[in-house]
Amino acid sequence: MGKIIYKITEDREMPSLAPERAGKTDHLITWMEDNARIYQLYIPSEEYSSAKAVQMVRDEVTKRARVVGEEGEIGG
Repeated sequence: MGKIIYKITEDREMPSLAPERAGKTDHLITWMEDNARIYQLYIPSEEYSSAKAVQMVRDEVTKRARVVGEEGEIGG
C-alpha cells in the first residue's frame, strides 16, 4: 500500500446541490493530498459530525492508497 498524506482544508455547511435534498443542507468537506490534488465529499447535515467527516475522508484516502505507487507496462 502506498502512503498518502492529507490535510482537511474546509468544512462548510451549504444548501444541498442534490435535487432530492432541495431545501436541506449538506457539509462540504474539502481536503488536499500530498500530490497537490484536491478532493471533496458531501455529508447530509442531519448525519454530520466532525468524527464522521474525518472517518469518511480517511476511508476515501485509504481506497486510493491501495494502488498508489503501482506501476506497470502494457504492450510491447
